[in-house]
Parts: sequence; C-alpha cells; structure tokens
Amino acid sequence: MAHAMSPVEANCLKCGTFYVKSHSQMKFCSNICRLMSRVKMGRCWEFLGAKNNRGYGIITVDGRQRLTHRFMYEQVNGEISDSLFVCHSCDNPSCCNPDHLFLGTAKENTDDMWQKGRQQNYKNMDRGSSRKSAALDEYDVINIRVMLSRNYRQSEIADLYSISRSVVNRIHRGQSWTHV
Repeated sequence: MAHAMSPVEANCLKCGTFYVKSHSQMKFCSNICRLMSRVKMGRCWEFLGAKNNRGYGIITVDGRQRLTHRFMYEQVNGEISDSLFVCHSCDNPSCCNPDHLFLGTAKENTDDMWQKGRQQNYKNMDRGSSRKSAALDEYDVINIRVMLSRNYRQSEIADLYSISRSVVNRIHRGQSWTHV
C-alpha cells in the first residue's frame, strides 16, 4: 500500500516562494508559476511547452487541458464566459502576455483575422455555389430564407432540398451563406 506523502515545505522553482508540497512531483507553488517556467520572455511571452496543431500553448490544470493564453487571461482578469474568445493583438498563438490579449466574440475574432490579413488559408476559398461540394446555389438560399420567414419547419425545408437540418439551421442563424 502506498503511503501518502507528509506535507513538506519547498521553494518554488520559478518564484522562490515557500509553499507546502502536496505530492513529491510538485515543483511550483502555483499553476501560473508552472506555466511561466515554460515561457520565453520578450515582447511576446512565448510558451515553449506543449502546443496544439494550430500553435496554441496547452497546459493541464486540475486534470483539464487549457489553452495557455486563455488560462493567463483568466488569472489576470478573472473568469470569462465559454462563449468569448481570448484574442491576440500580436497574432502569435503561443503568446500568453496579458498585455497582448483581449476578449472578443467569434465574429470579432474572425473580423480581426481578415482585417490583419491572416486569412491565408481562407483567401482563395470558394464560396457558395462556386464550391464543388455545394448542394445549394444562391437562389436556393434566398428561397430557404423566404420559407423560414413564412414559418416553414426546418425539417421540411431540409427534406425538400435534400440537405441536413443543420445546414438549414446555419442559414437561418446567419452562420453560412453569409454572402447572399
């Protein structure tokens, strides 16, 4: 049977603060010190630890993976809604400098990307009926919007056009076919 470790005082490897270790692997007094131990300081605070496939830093806090810039923003400014994005004024996904972070909606984040010309993966993307995989054309979308305004059920519209109800729902909420 494993014995629980007796509480031991230790020095944080990052800030030097004395703290009580709760287990033998604990080297830092807080999650913020643990995060900052993996940061290269400069204009941007570049997180050097694990990153996701889009270059955003990842840290595990209380058994849950967190994006480092979002975690840092919350440490400085308090808890935020899951519906909000923590955006980078520096456009560096691995930066966690609180001075470079601001809150925005999904739309504001996308608008920021387009205004700064960071949409290289989207620049040449076909829209609407010019996409090879499009099941609808612009005329269909206009008709769908008219039907929605006349209270047709989304499932009826989906069946009529042989598309999924979620496609109709995204058109209804203005999340797709926004150029029409």
